[in-house]
Amino acid sequence: MPAAFKNYQSRAIGTTNTQIGLYSVPAGTNAMLLTLSVSNITNAAITANVYHNNGTNNTSIVSLAPIPVGGSIEINKIALQTAHSIYVCTNTASSADVILSVMELT
Repeated sequence: MPAAFKNYQSRAIGTTNTQIGLYSVPAGTNAMLLTLSVSNITNAAITANVYHNNGTNNTSIVSLAPIPVGGSIEINKIALQTAHSIYVCTNTASSADVILSVMELT
C-alpha cells in the first residue's frame, strides 16, 4: 500500500462548522489523521469543537475545548475511511486557523 502524506489548512474559522481544507477521504482510500492543530488567532480565549464526519453524521472528538490567547490544541491519530472528513467550529467569528495532516493509503 503506497502512502502519501498531505496537509490541508483552513483559516479564520468561526461559528459555522467548517470542513477542514474541504478534505474528504477519496474513494478506494483509507487515511490516518496524523495531527490536527487548532490555533487561536484572536486576542481573547476561545472554545473549539472538533467533529469526525463519516459521510453522514458528525461525532464529537472535542467539545468546547478552551484555547487561550496564543494557544492551540492538537488531536492525534484517528483512522479515517472513504468519505470521512473533519469539521471544526469555535464560539467566536474568524478566531482559529487549522492544519490537518493525513497519511493516505491506497
